[in-house]
Amino acid sequence: MEHWGSLRLEVAKASQIKEKVIDPATGKEKDEYIGHIFRAKTKKSKVSTPNRQAEMYLISLPYVGFDLEENIYRSSVDHFGYISKGAWRNYITENGEELKMRDKEWVPFLRSEEGRPVFFELYKKQMLQLFPNGYAPLNNDNVDITQIPVFSYLDDVYEERKAKEVEGTAEEEVTE
Repeated sequence: MEHWGSLRLEVAKASQIKEKVIDPATGKEKDEYIGHIFRAKTKKSKVSTPNRQAEMYLISLPYVGFDLEENIYRSSVDHFGYISKGAWRNYITENGEELKMRDKEWVPFLRSEEGRPVFFELYKKQMLQLFPNGYAPLNNDNVDITQIPVFSYLDDVYEERKAKEVEGTAEEEVTE
């Protein structure tokens, strides 16, 4: 093949993630390493824009690994601006409810049963902004990713959006 898609990524550790905990032996507060932020940068790409970089949070606690809730929260604050910055982080849901919490309270809230709808709302907003015309892996004939709850939810969102578009074009044809 004369032309083919290639992608070369550089993955590097950016910084450590530390959390303040109280030492049970001394009763003093200390920083404990819980994971690290790693950075992926496209060095050479024929399929996307080169020299772009992204940061991801990798938590080293047992059974956590790539922390989806942490990454959705951080990107909602830093990149998309859905959640305000400051000592208190504010977010107004699609229902008009205002959520106001400190930085450390958000990720446990998004993991909780009560915060799960807010997590899915933030996830939906980000995916629709990044992939407005659909998320290609949802249409994969070989692998069904809709078995994973977040992708099942995303598939429902795109189906609902597609149905609204079809209704809108049908209404336009009737009025003409």
